[in-house]
Amino acid sequence: MKFAANISWLFKEEAHLLKRFSLAKRAGFSAVELAWPYEHSVAEFGDAVAGSGLDLVLINTPPGGAGELGLAAVPKRETEFLDGLKMAIEYAKAGKCGMIHIMAGLLPEGEISKEVRENYRQVFVKNLQTASAWVHKIQKGLSQKWEIEII
Repeated sequence: MKFAANISWLFKEEAHLLKRFSLAKRAGFSAVELAWPYEHSVAEFGDAVAGSGLDLVLINTPPGGAGELGLAAVPKRETEFLDGLKMAIEYAKAGKCGMIHIMAGLLPEGEISKEVRENYRQVFVKNLQTASAWVHKIQKGLSQKWEIEII
């Protein structure tokens, strides 16, 4: 069994996210994951991962705006989700990361009708199909194949 330190939530004594790689290494981890590396450039992020000697096993798609937890299922935000997915793919490639967690997003607060739930579900399925097609298209350029599981 292999454990990965989530450096977005661990080692918070270090404010700079990319410096947490070394703290994870010193703590004995061989792999890390992190939520959102997007405050750093792709090059800076890739260099930090490569220099750490750690395996990067997971990053998330961008969360959207303040208080949001993803956009993949949110109606009328499909373009924003797809732009974020493209960005996540670039970061994953730079970090030689084999998995991206696609953040679905949140349903509106309060009473939610069947129609609204179904609309969110349809948007999510369509966006996952698009994501899957994109990943299959770029698989050839990756040294590590990405896992695709839609449940």
